Amino acid sequence: MYRVLVYPYNQGDSCLAEYRSMLEQYEIVSLVCLKGANENGKFAGVQKDTSAGILITENYEGEMDKCDAVLFLEYHFLEHKDTYIEKMGSALLKNKVIMLNQTIYDECQKLIGDSSNIVIFDNSLEMELRQQVYKKRLVQPDIPVAAVMSLGENCNKFEAQLELRKKFMEKGYKVLQFGTKDYCELFGFKKLPSFLMAEDLSIVNKIHMFNYYINREVLKDNYDVIVIGGAGGILPFDQYISNHFGEITFIISSALNIDINVICIYHNDQAKVEELKEFREYCKGKIGCFSDYFYMSDKQYRIPESHQIEYFQLDRQYCIKSIPEIKDDDIKFCHCLDEEKKSQMLDSIICELEENIELV
Repeated sequence: MYRVLVYPYNQGDSCLAEYRSMLEQYEIVSLVCLKGANENGKFAGVQKDTSAGILITENYEGEMDKCDAVLFLEYHFLEHKDTYIEKMGSALLKNKVIMLNQTIYDECQKLIGDSSNIVIFDNSLEMELRQQVYKKRLVQPDIPVAAVMSLGENCNKFEAQLELRKKFMEKGYKVLQFGTKDYCELFGFKKLPSFLMAEDLSIVNKIHMFNYYINREVLKDNYDVIVIGGAGGILPFDQYISNHFGEITFIISSALNIDINVICIYHNDQAKVEELKEFREYCKGKIGCFSDYFYMSDKQYRIPESHQIEYFQLDRQYCIKSIPEIKDDDIKFCHCLDEEKKSQMLDSIICELEENIELV
């Protein structure tokens, strides 16, 4: 069991604290934010009282003695590159394992050197898959596929993926899962393969490669269901915030027949059934599957005149008091803070798959 310090902690990765009971062979013991960050002195992973949470601090050196490993997050990395390098070096000198993604490693490798204590989170399969000889036709897995997509970033999408994973596993199903965070491996599943983001591959090739890759992974064990998180947003916000025009979600939905699609949306106390139905139809045309399940976040966004999108987390009590009433037989809706409705919606997903597709 590795005791892990997370740096730099921010609200966008609150799932590490809130879902820490789902971590496999890891325990989060320290959350360290950037110097002067608003999170300093607050608690993360709080359910009903602060005793259940983890105190966020900016005292990196003081917290390092508690851990065996440091997880470095790509949060304002380029702005604080020198600080990252300093803290990585300090951790390695104290014989701590450092865990980071490929981007951070590539930028810092020359200065931190090579070490057996460096763990890189990546699912890099480009060369392996490019060299494979596969037919230019799509083959559908013989187990159901559940996808989790969102309107944009910072929309509780990874939390929804974890909720689905927990529910399937509680029901005794074996899950083949691919997620949208670099540190998926800490929770026992893989991140999306990096070739999906490659700039030198056509969308057509990515679709065929992803289809081949998923089918190959299915054969490795007796899986019952596939759960895939779609990186990025499903559609542009405006002419400046494109969400990459929903490229990743388009590739996933083109490569695989999606049986269940959950859409994560931002908090909106004015949300109406008619609007969700319109979006449901949009998804049918855009990605080829109905999206009957909507998972509302406790976050919102704003786009100032600089056109640099800003995300923010809303007050918990405000969200709970302003959850919209969505009642319709065709739309399944829950808010991330409504545990009862969330459990009901997740049960509905399981029931739909069990009724329509035989899970072995």
